[in-house]
Amino acid sequence: MHKTVTPWRPIGVSMLLLAVCLCPASVLADAPATQTQAASAPQTQPTSASEPAAEKPIPISFNNAPMDQIAKFLADQMGKPVLIAPAVKDIKITLVNPTPLPKIEALEILNTALHEYGVAVEERERTVHLIPIAEVAKAQLKTLGPEVDLDEIRPRNQIVRKIFDVRHYDAEKLIEILKPLLPSFGHITAEPTTGKLIVVATVGQLSIMSGIIGELDQPDVSGRELKVFPVHNVDVSELVPV
Repeated sequence: MHKTVTPWRPIGVSMLLLAVCLCPASVLADAPATQTQAASAPQTQPTSASEPAAEKPIPISFNNAPMDQIAKFLADQMGKPVLIAPAVKDIKITLVNPTPLPKIEALEILNTALHEYGVAVEERERTVHLIPIAEVAKAQLKTLGPEVDLDEIRPRNQIVRKIFDVRHYDAEKLIEILKPLLPSFGHITAEPTTGKLIVVATVGQLSIMSGIIGELDQPDVSGRELKVFPVHNVDVSELVPV
């Protein structure tokens, strides 16, 4: 008897090889999308390095503090050496504040306290000076030109020298109008030939004066009426928001 032997055909192996050959193609088709997604992912994730650090509030409170302690605080916050005038070196400051404040607010409150004790902060290019507030008009104050916007200056109660351009109104007449608004330590002068008005006061007080000058310094102010009311026992910046 003869047995018929059917030759072996590696069909299973052929199918397996075909499957192996097809699988990498599908994987490779998905690979670029995966790589693109991975490459773009870091762009959508915020990094802590790009976020600005929040300003840390400053504790500010003094109990009968000598002027050298005030000078140390100002030097730390303003980053400049502080010199104390002999006329104010014996003054002591008490300031009670329950909570820490942002730097600008802390300096603003300290300025107010110093003014109450008759002390002014004179900031020069490289140094800061604590001087009698009565002498502030003669000090080397920060001078703001006509182009400087007072609304952008902080602290609001720092004492500065401001130059105004007066183009249409009589600069000398403006002196009489603005004098009642000046603080006790303030000063105002005019240069009629150049139309300049130079005023020493706090930034807040100068903002009020700037509004009055703007109303009057027009090509034609006929029909307009301006009244100035002298204020003796209160800061005008507390009556008019600035």
